[in-house]
Amino acid sequence: MGVLASALISFFGITLLFTHIGKTWFRRMLGYKGVVDVLLHGTIIWMFFGHSTEGLIQAELCAILFSLFLRASSATIGYEKLTRRGWVRTPGAFERKFL
Repeated sequence: MGVLASALISFFGITLLFTHIGKTWFRRMLGYKGVVDVLLHGTIIWMFFGHSTEGLIQAELCAILFSLFLRASSATIGYEKLTRRGWVRTPGAFERKFL
């Protein structure tokens, strides 16, 4: 139970950091969620590597929760990707329904 609690605390801490990013830049980050996900997984595992098995499990659980958060965010609020013509926006489920 302690592993789950510490993973949730770490997840909410990372999520709170993303509240400081503007909506436009958050959508642009979601456009490249695969790169962000790999970087976050690698960083978290590197940070907790060698401490203990429980710390590594907590870190991986936090990274999995963050991956699910990225997928849910891109599906609901949409994302933007850079093309040769500029930033192309793909609306999410909430935008298509309410706009």
